[in-house]
Amino acid sequence: MNILPKKSWHVRNKDNVARVRRDEAAAEVERRKRDARALRAEQEAREFGWKKGEFEENPRGIFTGGGSHPISPSPISPQERRERALGVLTYLGQSAAEAQTCPPWYLQPPKKGGEGSREVQGGLKAVLDPLQDMRKGLHRAPSPKKPPQPRPRSPPRAPPERGGGGGLAELRRQRLAREAAEAARSRELLGGLRDPPGTPQNRREPPDPERRRRYNSQFHPGLAR
Repeated sequence: MNILPKKSWHVRNKDNVARVRRDEAAAEVERRKRDARALRAEQEAREFGWKKGEFEENPRGIFTGGGSHPISPSPISPQERRERALGVLTYLGQSAAEAQTCPPWYLQPPKKGGEGSREVQGGLKAVLDPLQDMRKGLHRAPSPKKPPQPRPRSPPRAPPERGGGGGLAELRRQRLAREAAEAARSRELLGGLRDPPGTPQNRREPPDPERRRRYNSQFHPGLAR
């Protein structure tokens, strides 16, 4: 950065930057000395208090005096005892499960080695054992085979009734008639769209001579000659 020599007040001037750094270093040294003096004075005050036996942790006089006095337990009312036994009474930060004398069933570990559980497990294992199914199949007597019985035949279908018009020939004639009627209707509809109403069908316009002339690359061949 090029700073003019006349601008000695500029913040980026080298002399000003060096002066600021010197001031910051001197202030840091002074702060450390002040903290060291304060710490030394506090240590001397503590040592003096310990030697005298009259040192107080709190300079304002709060919680001063001798040691802590033993606190006598407050008497428990009968109602509080009943509520605590039932699990109704809970203290701050205490859950209902912790307040009960006996933990709930979902917090108790499963019991092992019971006779009832062994019987239930043994019966369940016997039912689910695949070897039991295999033994049942081996000891099962084979069922006698039944002779095949003939299936009842369905009655023959009656031939389709033919109308008086000759069957397929009549149907074909009706189809051709419908197709001819649809074709005539389509021609009539398309003819009405091409020609305006009232125009005779057999009238033809003479061909345009401009459309029959030969192709020429010039735009106006008559004028170009």
